[in-house]
Amino acid sequence: MKRYEIDDDALYQPGSNNLLLRNRPGITDPAVMDRTELIHLVLAQQRWFRQLEPTSPITATIIREMHRDWLGEIYDWAGDYRTVTPSRGGFRWPPANKVAEGMERLESDLLDKLTPCRAGDVGDLANKLAAVHGELLFVHPFLDGNGRLARWLADIMALQAGWAPPAYPFSSSGDTPEKSGYVSAVRQAYSGKTAALEAFFRRALISSNADPSVSR
Repeated sequence: MKRYEIDDDALYQPGSNNLLLRNRPGITDPAVMDRTELIHLVLAQQRWFRQLEPTSPITATIIREMHRDWLGEIYDWAGDYRTVTPSRGGFRWPPANKVAEGMERLESDLLDKLTPCRAGDVGDLANKLAAVHGELLFVHPFLDGNGRLARWLADIMALQAGWAPPAYPFSSSGDTPEKSGYVSAVRQAYSGKTAALEAFFRRALISSNADPSVSR
């Protein structure tokens, strides 16, 4: 199953039955691509977890750099804002010409105020994560990788606040009831209704921070 519907066949990898985006290695098998992207994600996360300080603010530029570091060896457009408008399941994200404006708004309205992340109890942290998460995924700045990047950013914010990263009850590929519930919560956040997404992050944080030795 393709991740998004894109009205430009030239963006798909030849031989992939329009299931994969055109990529530098020429991968046509979705399972191979899933493994390749995961390996590159883990390596990029390790580099950035070492690079970012607990006092580092997150900016739109940093988000672009993270995306490019992760997917730059796979896609030519890694780190570049999308130039098409993707859709999935009948939902269409904002037009491509609104992405830069949306990222500027994300930075000024949320990232400037909420990073470096400082939070008190789990409810406070879940509220901050949901706010940034929902807005970033609504803007949907990149052609692909937005969900994984948003969860990676939530991990960074949790660590800055002295918490272990959220324990996500699903993998990036495959549909499960847990992932469907998460997607539903994200979609509700698009219209400003963040209660379900806050509850998701609250459960995920409690699950990963059950060890009483974890510092707060």
